[in-house]
Amino acid sequence: MIARFSYVLVLVLAGCAGEPPPSSCAANNCLGCCDENAQCQLGKSDVACGVAGQQCSPCSLATQCNAAGFCEARSSGPQVTRPDGGARTDAGHPDAGSAPTSPGSACAGTTTQCGSSCRDLSIDENNCGACGRECPAGLVCSQGSCQTLPADCTTSACPGDFGCNPETRRCTSGCFGNSDCRGDAVCTNGACRCAPSLLQCGNVCARTSSSTSCACPSGFEARGGDCIDVDECARGTHACPAASVCINETGFYRCECPPGFIGTAGHCEVDECATNNGGCGTHATCDDYPGSERYCQCDFGYSFDGTTCAPTCTAGAQNCVDAALACYPGSGGSGHCLRPGATAQGSLCRANQDCQRGLGCTISQVTSVGACEATCTSSCSTGFSCVGSLCRPSIDTACQPLAQDCAGSYLGCYLSSVGATCVYAGDLGEGQLCEYLNDCSVGHVCVSATAMPTEHRCRAFCDPSDPAACPAGKACAAIPGTASSACL
Repeated sequence: MIARFSYVLVLVLAGCAGEPPPSSCAANNCLGCCDENAQCQLGKSDVACGVAGQQCSPCSLATQCNAAGFCEARSSGPQVTRPDGGARTDAGHPDAGSAPTSPGSACAGTTTQCGSSCRDLSIDENNCGACGRECPAGLVCSQGSCQTLPADCTTSACPGDFGCNPETRRCTSGCFGNSDCRGDAVCTNGACRCAPSLLQCGNVCARTSSSTSCACPSGFEARGGDCIDVDECARGTHACPAASVCINETGFYRCECPPGFIGTAGHCEVDECATNNGGCGTHATCDDYPGSERYCQCDFGYSFDGTTCAPTCTAGAQNCVDAALACYPGSGGSGHCLRPGATAQGSLCRANQDCQRGLGCTISQVTSVGACEATCTSSCSTGFSCVGSLCRPSIDTACQPLAQDCAGSYLGCYLSSVGATCVYAGDLGEGQLCEYLNDCSVGHVCVSATAMPTEHRCRAFCDPSDPAACPAGKACAAIPGTASSACL
C-alpha cells in the first residue's frame, strides 16, 4: 500500500506512589489474552493462550492452544495452514505453496515474540529493535532504536514515542495532548488510546464491522481478531518498477533504488560513490546526487591540492592533524602539512620542506636563493616583518654600506635614489658586468668608473680613511652623488 498507516503504541503512566498502573488490556479491548505486561496478545499460541482479555496462560508440552483459545491435548502432528487453505500434519518443511510462520506471528499487532513474552520492539528498552537488544544506561528506546532524550523538549522535539511535559520541559513516556499521539489515537489520562469510534486491534486503531471484529485499514488484514501487517513485497502485490526494490513497512511499502544506485524508483542511476569511494581517495567523503557528477568533500583538516585531499593548517600555528607533519606557509594565509626537513634558521634552502619545523623557505626574487626563516601569524623580532607567513628581514630600511647591517643572510645594503637601503642581494662578483644596483653580491655596488658611464661593473665598497682598503691598482674613490666610496 502506498499510503502509510500510523500505528499506535499504548503507553501507560504510573499512578500515585504504591499504586499499580491502570491496565490497558481488558475484555472490552482485547479479543485474545492479556500478558504479564498488560499487552493484548493473539491468544492462540502455546506460550500465550486465552480469550476475552483473560490472563494469558502457557500450554504444557502435552497440550496446544486451539482456535478457541483453550489448551487441549495435542494431535498426532502439528497443524500448519497454508495460504490456500490446505494443511499439512508432518513436522518437516512445508510443501509447495505453504509459508512458514515468522517469528512473533503469534503476537498481536506489531508486537514480537521474545522468549515466552510478546514485546513491542519499538519502545521496549530491554528488547529495542530486536529481542535481547538492551539500551545502554542513559538512553531510551524509541521507534526501535536507542536514543538520547533532549534536555529541553520545548526547544528540541521528543522522539515519536514520548510526549513533552510542559511543566518540567522533559520528554516523558505517555502523552500530554493529542499532538503527542500518532495516527487516530487520542490522549486519554496520559496515554494514547484509540478514539471511541475505533477498536484497538493489537497496536492498531481500526474501524469495526461489528462489536467483536476489526475492519482493518489499508495495508493490514484481519487475522484472529487482530490487524496484521500485509507484506506486499513478499506477496508480489506491490507496484515497484522493475529496476527498483520493494521494502516492506508496517501498513505500507516503499520502492527504492537497489544498492549501488541513487535516484527515485523508476529513475535509478549508478552511484559513482559506491565503488572505491568514487575515486576521491583517503581523507575525503564522496557525495553523488541524481543528475550530477560525484563530488569529493575533503575531511576536516584537509584540502584539495589539485590531486588529492592533503592535510592543511594555519601557517605559523602548527595545527596539522598529523603530529608527524609540520605546517609550512602556503597561499592566502593557509598552510601545507609536510614532513619537516633538517635545515636550520638562516641556512640556505630550495623549498619549505627543506627547513626544520616552525621555519619556511624565503626565496630571493633576484638570486633565486632561499633561506630558512621563522613562520609567523602576526609579529616578528626586530629587523623582521611578517610577510606571507614568514618572518622576513625588513627591506627598504636604512643601513650602512660598509657595515652591511641588514637583517637576513640574503639581504644586502645597497645604494638607491633615497640613500642606502636593505634589499635582496645579488650574486655577481668583483668586476662583473651589472645592470641594477643590487645585481652584485653583498658588499659590492654596481657603478661606472667614468663620469659618462658606458658600462657598469661590480665594485667593492671601501673606507676612504683606510689606506689599505683597496687592492693594488685600485683607489678608494667617492661615488658621485652619494656619501659612499668604492674601489675603482
